[in-house]
Amino acid sequence: MRIGVTGTRWGMNKVQNLTIKRILLDAYMGDYDELHHGDCVGVDEQVALMAHEYRVVAHPPISTMWQSKLTAERNDFVWPPKPFLERNRDIVDVTHLLLVVPRYTHEELRSGTWTTYRYAKEIHRPMKIIYPDGSVVNKTDKTNS
Repeated sequence: MRIGVTGTRWGMNKVQNLTIKRILLDAYMGDYDELHHGDCVGVDEQVALMAHEYRVVAHPPISTMWQSKLTAERNDFVWPPKPFLERNRDIVDVTHLLLVVPRYTHEELRSGTWTTYRYAKEIHRPMKIIYPDGSVVNKTDKTNS
């Protein structure tokens, strides 16, 4: 099964980092073996580098402004570049669980991370939100409320 990740380009803090490592290990011990990320600096890059057991799949943006430098180094497969919002939807559409790693605890309107969250919520994709304090909120019910 496939895990997707969306998160802030500012990167995750130490507590989020430890929490993500635990989640990835637990998921790998289950049925998850593939990680999809948006190929940008920050959370995408950090998670791709720690997902040693996973097949890593990048969904790069057309704009290279925030793109990571992992393409040749760490990714096992790279999708064709797309606009940010399109590639974020692709990540949600092809994965079974979405990890959401926001910069702040409150939802923001002009944020790719939160826009991706809202789309995943709309299609009832199971999610784990990893907040800056390391707390995890599971959104796995059919309503994702």
